[in-house]
Amino acid sequence: MVYRRVTLVCYMNGVMVDGPSGISYTKPPIRHLRSKLSLGYEELVSFISNSLEIDNEKMILNMIYRYPVYIGTGTYNYVPLRIVDESTLKDAWEIVAEFSPPNCMELFLDLVMRQSYTTSNCNIVVSTKGPSTQPIFEHNHCASPLMTSNPDVDEDARSCDGVNTEEDDDYCGSDGDTFL
Repeated sequence: MVYRRVTLVCYMNGVMVDGPSGISYTKPPIRHLRSKLSLGYEELVSFISNSLEIDNEKMILNMIYRYPVYIGTGTYNYVPLRIVDESTLKDAWEIVAEFSPPNCMELFLDLVMRQSYTTSNCNIVVSTKGPSTQPIFEHNHCASPLMTSNPDVDEDARSCDGVNTEEDDDYCGSDGDTFL
């Protein structure tokens, strides 16, 4: 079996706008990648993420394929196709194979932080001793701003979202180190 190759033109860090000839992007492409036309959805996400050094454990990669639609008199309009699974990727590959300029796929990429990294209440009491009566909190593996008060935290115990973790140092990403 012969695998056809396609150029992935990747756009990021801009905004998708709807103009007179359809959608476009406000920033130039950040990278051109060569890929097999037969990659599956997870393979494509992994390939793009590895190539662009995106951490898939922390981020979700959203992809929108921009493709031309002929509307008559030599005019094309560009429309979006959100790639979310095997089925939509298959549709995109078929369009690339049949209609796109020489094996080219324009992808608008957007990164969204995974829910597990946006926890807003992930604090560990490090110390309640010292000149201040305010507990000192350690903030581990959470992407939200450091919280300095939590009604669910008991002064003498470690806690994340009201769950006592005194017995489990690995709960909520604690590695025992303190970063203050």
